[in-house]
This record gives sequence, structure tokens and C-alpha cells, in this order.
Amino acid sequence: AVLLGAGILVTANVAAYRSTTRWDVTKNKQYTLSDQSVELVKKLDREITVAAFFQRGVPDEQNFRDLMSRYQEHTSLLKVEYHDPHNEPMLAEKMKITTDTGTVILSMGEKEQRLEFGFDEQAVTNAIVKLSSDTEHAICSITGHGEMDSADEQSADGFGFAKTKLEGQNYRVETLGLDHTPDPAHCEVVILPGPKTEVLPQELDHLAQYVAGGGSVIALVDPTTPLNVANDFARYGMQIGNDVVLEADPARSLQGNPFAIILDQDSMAKHALTEKLKGKSIFFLARS
Repeated sequence: AVLLGAGILVTANVAAYRSTTRWDVTKNKQYTLSDQSVELVKKLDREITVAAFFQRGVPDEQNFRDLMSRYQEHTSLLKVEYHDPHNEPMLAEKMKITTDTGTVILSMGEKEQRLEFGFDEQAVTNAIVKLSSDTEHAICSITGHGEMDSADEQSADGFGFAKTKLEGQNYRVETLGLDHTPDPAHCEVVILPGPKTEVLPQELDHLAQYVAGGGSVIALVDPTTPLNVANDFARYGMQIGNDVVLEADPARSLQGNPFAIILDQDSMAKHALTEKLKGKSIFFLARS
């Protein structure tokens, strides 16, 4: 029995030494890359070099090492080098390292992305997206009718925070009037972000011509949106109610607010738009 037990221990240790497989048993999978990051690095066709400048032994260095090891489980095209700027001052000066809190430089050929804070998965994945994509995608936000401001990061009437996140994934957000038909070749997506005043019929026709030409639209049609805009979506086969949806169950509303509806995966019908959503979504001031 002793010999059998010893044999099992030796075999288990050899298998553990040779294996690079890890299991994440945390409830929220905090040590597992997102599906988006995994899919991105698996599609890499060119090598990316990562030069990480951290003081030896600081927590950010170890956290970044752990993060990079998770990326490298899915690709051999991510090469990582670690440098202590205090031990390599000439290299640090050449690479323009000006902070003691850490700097990460990702490069692919002549292209480069620098991270000087926030060395997390989101920052790294955004940098890889910018390096690996040769195309900058334009998202056009309609203005002229009191819409949400894409430059406003502070108030509830702005979506500057969302704009910043989009720009981190190689999108360019620009404003656009509807005095002419948007060009689908230029604007991959047009956002109509909650107009407060009526959109003229000819402007709605320009939007329809854009859609007919192959364009895509995200329409934020709040209960405060003028009725003529909501009614115009009938031309696309949509019926938008002149109402506000309330949630009577306090457990499915945000802090008991009936205007703030919380939906999880079980709340939604199976659909291509929702099948990849994770976690919960909050709908504030929704209409049917």
C-alpha cells in the first residue's frame, strides 16, 4: 500500500510538472480571460512583443505576469520581456520610461501601444485590437435635436464614457447631421442617441436611405423621444409604444425603482443579439 501510494504521488507530481492546464474555481472567474480576449489572440497572425517595465517584486509586476501567462496559453505569437527600469536605466531612457509605477509597451512592426496605468485585461486586449487591426471603424452619432452628447462623460445625458470604451477597441466616434444621407462606406453604424426635439421628415428619409444602402442604426428611443421619431420606425417593421415599462417586482428592479428594470439571462428569449450577454442588464426608462 505504501509503495502504491508513493507511486501515485510521483505520477501526480510528474503530471503536474508537465502540464500547463489551470482551473479557475472562483465564482466570477476572475482568473479566466474573457471569450473576447481568447478569440482575439487565437486569431493573431503576426507577432506582438510586450516590453513590461516594473520594479522587481512589486504587486503590479506579479499580477501582470499572471495575466500574460493566461494570454500565452492561447497563442505563441505574444512575446513578453520584463525589465526593471532601475537596473536597466539606459534601456529605460531609450524607451522613454518616465514613471516608477510601471509602463507596458506593446509593439507589432512599426505600430506601438503604451500602457502607463490600468494593466488589466481590458487595457491589454484594447491595445492588441489597435495593433492587430489595419482598419479604424467609424461610428457616427447624430446631432442637432438635443441628443445625448458623445463628449459628455459626467452627466446622465452624455455617453462620453461609452465613447471612450469604443475608442479603446479601435472605433472612431464622430458627430453627424442628418442634412444629407450618411455614407454606409464611411459610417459602419449610425447612432440616433435619444433626440429631444422632432427630427424632420426629410432627415428621417435620409436615415432610411442609409439603411437601404446597407447601413446599420442603433436608435435610443426613450419615452421622452418625440412621437414622430418613434412612429417612423414602422417603416422598418417595428412598433414602438407610446408608454413607459414598469417593473412591479422589487427583486427585478434597481433598488426598488420600478423605472429601472434588471434583466438577467433567464429574463430574455433566445436571440442572436442576447445569447453572448453575460451578467445582468439594466434598462432605465424603457418603452415597449
